[in-house]
Amino acid sequence: MTFKLSKTWETPHSVNYIITTKPYTPEIDSLHKDAELPSRPFLVNQCHSARVIRTNQSPDQADGVYTDKVNDVIGIVTADCLPLLLTNEEGTEIAALHGGWRGLAGGIIDNGLGYFHSPLSQIKVYLGPAIGQDNYEIGPEVRKAFLDRYPSTDKAFHPSEKEGHYYLSLTKAATSILHTLGVDQIYNENLCTYEDSVRFYSYRREGKTGRMASLIWLSNPSSSYSFEAAE
Repeated sequence: MTFKLSKTWETPHSVNYIITTKPYTPEIDSLHKDAELPSRPFLVNQCHSARVIRTNQSPDQADGVYTDKVNDVIGIVTADCLPLLLTNEEGTEIAALHGGWRGLAGGIIDNGLGYFHSPLSQIKVYLGPAIGQDNYEIGPEVRKAFLDRYPSTDKAFHPSEKEGHYYLSLTKAATSILHTLGVDQIYNENLCTYEDSVRFYSYRREGKTGRMASLIWLSNPSSSYSFEAAE
């Protein structure tokens, strides 16, 4: 069992988060116990949509979740798609978003930010491990879906050797969308799931494979998460 904790994302004291790595594939109940979480994780039933819900709603058919409740552990699972973890500067609101290309192009970031009461200039976002641009070739319909809604994401694509196809950076696309919406506090470690076969699962590399879980939760300001994760 291995967990990865980012050292680069500057979060408020009340915000805790973890990202699982190989060889651990999360099951909700075992993850609750193994990671010493304050509650059973609320994981949505992902369907590559742009739908974001609260923890008091059914998790069916959604790809993002928001909460402002202390000890509500929320998260998503990925194996190439981009996990986005969000908090406000005060550490009173959080969200977890599943950033596949359909969700990003469809407005999942807009929908997630729509729950926050804080100004967008006070939102801090962590972009987790995802497939890198050099390993993610897509067709012209994907590029069109992005550019129709977010013209500024054009810089997230570069042509591939295959006519009409492109290489897409999910991280660059998400960053561009966030900047367009007014969010500038973005943290990214540029971790490629496809290239790092030791730590990360990759659907494009392996086909049938496991998943990493990206979890985030709020605690009381007077408490702290003491679990020591292995690198």
